[in-house]
Amino acid sequence: MRYRVVKQYAIGEEMNKQESALLEDQAVSKMESTISVLEQYGAVFGEEGISIARIGSWVWIEGESLKSDAKMRGVVLGCGFKLSYQRGAYYWRASYNGRDSKLPLNALAAKHGYQVGR
Repeated sequence: MRYRVVKQYAIGEEMNKQESALLEDQAVSKMESTISVLEQYGAVFGEEGISIARIGSWVWIEGESLKSDAKMRGVVLGCGFKLSYQRGAYYWRASYNGRDSKLPLNALAAKHGYQVGR
C-alpha cells in the first residue's frame, strides 16, 4: 500500500509542475498583451514611467505615473488588474489558491522568479 501512496504523490507533484508552467505561460501572455494595450494609450515605460513584470504566475504593474494619471489607471484596471494597497502596485493572477503573502515585491521576486516586461 505504501508504494501506491508514493506513486500517487509523485504523479501529483508532476501535475503541480505542469500546472505551474501553464500558469506562468498565461502570465507571460497577459504581460505581453497588457504592454501592447498600454503602448496604444501612450504609456511611458522605464524608471520614470510604468514598470511591468511577471513574478511567478502573477503580473505586477507599478510606477509613479500611475499615481498621477487617472487615464492610465483606468486602462490598467480595464485590462483586469487589481490594486494591492499593501504593495502600492497593480496585479493580475491566472488563478488563486487562497494563500496571500505579506512579503514585499522584491522578496516575492527572489522567491518565485522575476521576468521584466518593460
